[in-house]
Amino acid sequence: MSEYVPAELRKLVSALDKLATKFPGAKFSIRLDAVGQYAANLIRFLESLPHKASISVGQPKQNKEYKSVHFPKQKSANPSNPKQ
Repeated sequence: MSEYVPAELRKLVSALDKLATKFPGAKFSIRLDAVGQYAANLIRFLESLPHKASISVGQPKQNKEYKSVHFPKQKSANPSNPKQ
């Protein structure tokens, strides 16, 4: 990693290194829900790592719509507010 790497990505690389040491031959599955230039840069960075990994990219807008349809927010009854 000769270029600038944000602290969060350095932590990720460190964690992957530790796991790869503990479990030689492991293959990582990485799922991204990102779009645009950020996603492109992140994918390029992840593909440059020496670890075996499969990288899949989700569709954030579609995922958000799916969650809102299948997992609507449910309000729980609030005992301090009897009008609910």
